[in-house]
Amino acid sequence: MTSFNSKFLLSLVGLFVLTVVVFRGVLDNGFILNWDDFEYVTENPMIQKWANFFEMTVSFHSANWHPLTWFSHALDYRIYGLNPFGHHLTSLFLHGLNTCWVFALFVILAGRGKEVSNYSLYVGGIFTALLFGLHPLRVESVAWISERKDLLCGFLYFSTIGVYYLYVREKKRWIYSIMFFLFALAIMSKPMAVTLPIVLLLLDIFPLERLRLSKDLPFLLIEKIPLFALSLMGGILTLFAQRTTGAVRTLEETSLSDRIINAFHTLWAYIEKTFWPRDLLPFYPLWVNPSWFSIKFLLGLMLFLGATLFSFYQWKKGNPAWAIAWLFYLVTLAPVIGIIKVGTQAMADRYTYIPTLGPAFLAGAGLTNLWQRNMFRSGIVLGIAFMIFALGNLSSKQIRIWHDGESLWIPVVKKFPNKIYRAHANLATYYFQEGQLKKAENQLKTALNIQPNQIDTFFYLGMIYTNQGRLEEAMEALKKALLLNAKDERVLYRLGVLYEKLRQEDLAQSEYKKALHLKPEAKLVRLRLGQLYAKTNRFSEAEEQFKKVLEFDPESEGARNNLGALYYQTNKFRKAEVEYLRVIKIWPRKVQAYNNLGVLYYEMKKFKDAENIYRKVLELDPNYIETINNLGVLYLAMNKNNDALRLLQSSKSLNPTRVDTLYYLGIAYMSIKEWGSAQTEFRTALSLNPNNADIYDRLGILFARKGKLEKARAAFQTALKLNPSHPSARTNLKRLEKNKENKKLPPFS
Repeated sequence: MTSFNSKFLLSLVGLFVLTVVVFRGVLDNGFILNWDDFEYVTENPMIQKWANFFEMTVSFHSANWHPLTWFSHALDYRIYGLNPFGHHLTSLFLHGLNTCWVFALFVILAGRGKEVSNYSLYVGGIFTALLFGLHPLRVESVAWISERKDLLCGFLYFSTIGVYYLYVREKKRWIYSIMFFLFALAIMSKPMAVTLPIVLLLLDIFPLERLRLSKDLPFLLIEKIPLFALSLMGGILTLFAQRTTGAVRTLEETSLSDRIINAFHTLWAYIEKTFWPRDLLPFYPLWVNPSWFSIKFLLGLMLFLGATLFSFYQWKKGNPAWAIAWLFYLVTLAPVIGIIKVGTQAMADRYTYIPTLGPAFLAGAGLTNLWQRNMFRSGIVLGIAFMIFALGNLSSKQIRIWHDGESLWIPVVKKFPNKIYRAHANLATYYFQEGQLKKAENQLKTALNIQPNQIDTFFYLGMIYTNQGRLEEAMEALKKALLLNAKDERVLYRLGVLYEKLRQEDLAQSEYKKALHLKPEAKLVRLRLGQLYAKTNRFSEAEEQFKKVLEFDPESEGARNNLGALYYQTNKFRKAEVEYLRVIKIWPRKVQAYNNLGVLYYEMKKFKDAENIYRKVLELDPNYIETINNLGVLYLAMNKNNDALRLLQSSKSLNPTRVDTLYYLGIAYMSIKEWGSAQTEFRTALSLNPNNADIYDRLGILFARKGKLEKARAAFQTALKLNPSHPSARTNLKRLEKNKENKKLPPFS
């Protein structure tokens, strides 16, 4: 007969593998850059510079306090960089472990540490774990990288309960210390864990049966004082983080009555979606004009009263399981029920990660009871098999919704057409990031119809129009934004960018200074002003701006990269090298600084050092086209022409319409005297950018090499027409004219 330990381990392995198989689709998903992933990972300097844990502990970044979650993201970034596969892999692994923990907790709590014959306990435990682990309500927590906090908190929450059971059994102080430590980590992952001391008291009532008489209560409360202290600390820090960043909605924004109505609705909705998971969305909007007589509120109220009365009835009959499961659901859901309102959503799938375990455990206990009585065993097996198939299929479909920022918000728009401002605004963000500016514009106009006075809408319309070259419309949109808030430094910054496009540098400078007067620490504005000074050869003023950024943020990647570029531009190569090396030390995975350093070494003729730096970039990001191109150019300088050609061809395969790639590829073909291929690349580049003097210059050299001197002369003349001061084209044209009788070919310049 199989031993208890073997059955237990086999069950754990099976549950882990099945969970991973069902949720494996998350590995194909990317970052959701229009909803939190940019704040949490891709644009989060705290995790990318490998900040010390103390800095994460005191940070209220993104209106949250969860230092262990930041550390988890930082570790993933250290290992995987910005490859979403690795980040999703960690989340998938954690969810698999949590499914195993649910099974283990069911076995030790429902069985009180004793094996139950005929596998009945395992049947109930497997059902409960699968209902938890495979359910589509879990998808949001697993597929959304920003919700790592759910998974990490869940793992530590379950671990704390498991160790608490061991403490109750063994009564050892060191076990309590471990439990205390795990609970602290759970709160540092997501403060929703603050409910755990109350949950442990519920478990003391049943199934641990430590609280049988009222005289037992004082000891159990005293025992948990350290845990309640941790909960209090976590709750205060979270509220402080959310209030200081304006995330908590005021009673003027959402009234107390509206919050109560919404709370009763969510009580019903989460249970409904647990047993009938349909219309699962990433965003559920607050009701418009909620009513005490609405069906949604009345269903929640009836559920609350009915479940409470039925649980009390069962308790009186000597069956406290119903009451404990119901109270577990209420207690664990309390922090996110909406009485303290954060954000504009009515509810969220992720909030069910822990609370719906109460109903799931109750259902599992019922199956255990039926199996023990030898009732409906075939039906139970078939039911579990059907549940695996149904939940697996639903979760797989739900995972695909989380593939990217477009697939995420399309279902919300379809469910609530022309009603949800955030959905259309976030779709606009996605399309803008993907360069689909017309689609972005259309979404913003829809958002504008929903909320006509949103400054962000005009702000982003101004950005889109600027990028499209529709500069008058951009000016109009940004000025409308200023009418809504004349002190928004972001709008002033974009006006400055617009004036630069119009080549009105004085007005651009004026707008940047206005923005800095309002917000002196605005790094992006100050960097742009410094770049403007550098572009107009006001180098000392540019340096002053970049150093001012470093006063606010000594580890600013942008400031040091710009300082390095400034020193490079002014031939202060040693100073430039120092700045780039500082960036690399602080931000070891930031490829731009490595690439800049490689360019610097190339100019200093330190070719081997440049090659090593470029290879380091391609280890971090094999598809970083700028470095592939730079390494190709370096190989041309080192006479490794075939290596250069191979690299530049790979770069072209990544982006066939990148002009500089085609230009360098043409030069590579010239180096091996494949004139036809070189001419093809240059012509393609000119079709994309007909005003590039460098390409005409190279084309002139090519024609001269082939003996087509008239075509060479025309190409050099075109280059000089586009750029009268082009030194290479002017030199090559003079040499061509000087040597036209003996047809001496001009050298590369």
